[in-house]
Amino acid sequence: MILQRIKTGLLFAALAALFGCSEPPVPPEVQLATSQEQDLWGAGASIYAPDEYQQYLSSLNAAKDILAREQACMAVLRNYSAVAALCQDVLKQGELIDIKIATARSVEATEIARAQLSVQKKIRMVRELVENAQDKRLAVRKLVQAEVRAAEAKKMASLGRGADARKRLDEAEKDLAAVVKVIRPLIQRYADRGQVSSWRRLADDAIAESRRNGSEVILVNKVDRQLTLFRNGTAVRSFSAGLGFNYLADKLYSGDRATPEGRYQIVRKIDRSRYYRALELDYPNQEDQRRFAQAKRAGLVPKNSDIGNKIQIHGGGRSGMTYGCVSLDNPAMEYLFAEVAIGTPVIIVGTVDHDNFLSSAVRNLN
Repeated sequence: MILQRIKTGLLFAALAALFGCSEPPVPPEVQLATSQEQDLWGAGASIYAPDEYQQYLSSLNAAKDILAREQACMAVLRNYSAVAALCQDVLKQGELIDIKIATARSVEATEIARAQLSVQKKIRMVRELVENAQDKRLAVRKLVQAEVRAAEAKKMASLGRGADARKRLDEAEKDLAAVVKVIRPLIQRYADRGQVSSWRRLADDAIAESRRNGSEVILVNKVDRQLTLFRNGTAVRSFSAGLGFNYLADKLYSGDRATPEGRYQIVRKIDRSRYYRALELDYPNQEDQRRFAQAKRAGLVPKNSDIGNKIQIHGGGRSGMTYGCVSLDNPAMEYLFAEVAIGTPVIIVGTVDHDNFLSSAVRNLN
């Protein structure tokens, strides 16, 4: 057989020399298939169509093997018809894979865009909670990290790096989960209807008492960051108020930087204080002392801590944060100081509205 092929080759060589014949050209389908394979690899065929891509590579490699065998023959004996036919089939497979890649990338882009919107919405919500809390302990670093990763994911998605974008968004979600873990205990009770109803009853009872007695009562609403003076059961003036750094929590002990909640009364009017004028409250009252003792037995407060004292409504500015007091701008403090007397009730509540922004945040976080 080999001898016969050599003889045939010599015959064709002689005829080629006699009639000027040359070797057949490599089919253009070979170069097209090679270029297509590079394009498919760059488009992520191994990720978006792994099975089809492996079959495609097998067909392409088979075509390359046939091409190599033909090119090992004498030029005049080469026959590329089988190579051309197989490469044509490879090109058709590649076109189908390209369509599948485009479809998968479109679906992925939609999913990533949806995930980005979800992460951005959560970031805005958590950012609002942190800013309202004004408490730098609320995992601000993790929140900033989530914002950076969300921005990186957006850029990666625009460059077609879907897998990297997904990874960044997952990392941003983990950062946000860490922040939410810190925030949730602080805001959960503002979504508790029983707790909100208790605050509302406390406020309503004091206002009703003011109406019956024709007296004043001060209501401090933590969520609204507002102090309102009532007279004869009617709101007379409202002022924006500053609260403790940890104002979302109820005060338990000295140094927790929380503003206490409950019913108090003014026990002292201080004409000159460190923060302009001040109205000192009777914190800690019996209820505060009971809660402190209970919390200490439960190990919820540091062993060497005490309950604290000297909670005031004072001047110095509404925008500043305090160590647990309620602060007003000096003109507002001037007005309030002149309007109320020792013994005036002061009611401090988390909120009186079931649909406050913190309860909405809890629902969204869930």
